[in-house]
Amino acid sequence: MFVGVLDYLEAVLEDTGHETLITRQGGLDILKVRLEHLGKADGTALAEICAVPFTPDRTERALLQFFTTFAANLDEKLLDKEIAAYNEMNLTLMCGTIGVHKGLKQAYHKYTVVLPADENAAYRQATDSLDLVVGVLNGVFDQAVLIADGRV
Repeated sequence: MFVGVLDYLEAVLEDTGHETLITRQGGLDILKVRLEHLGKADGTALAEICAVPFTPDRTERALLQFFTTFAANLDEKLLDKEIAAYNEMNLTLMCGTIGVHKGLKQAYHKYTVVLPADENAAYRQATDSLDLVVGVLNGVFDQAVLIADGRV
């Protein structure tokens, strides 16, 4: 069922003109989507969405995770300052968190939500979560990229 959520989101995204691809990594299906026209900068980010199964109280459920990379090739000398600046942003972020993967020198936004067991409710929650994530990214994109560019 929860793989169906990714297929559903893929159809929704393709209907709105987004480039998508479902791949298999580490035993999970991952929906990759190129998000464009973010912020006043009209920027681009790569979102990776997966449904991670788990079984609380013997009920099949899934955690829907959005992991969106919006900056790469960060200056290694500035990582600690950038992390501190993103931590400040996180205090007022509507949902999710912004972080830095030091090893890959990438800045990202991560958001995770528990999907309901009911399939129709899961589809609604997935769509609402997608809209929320894109809205948050659109709202913070310019400031987040300035930080990633070293203008902390």
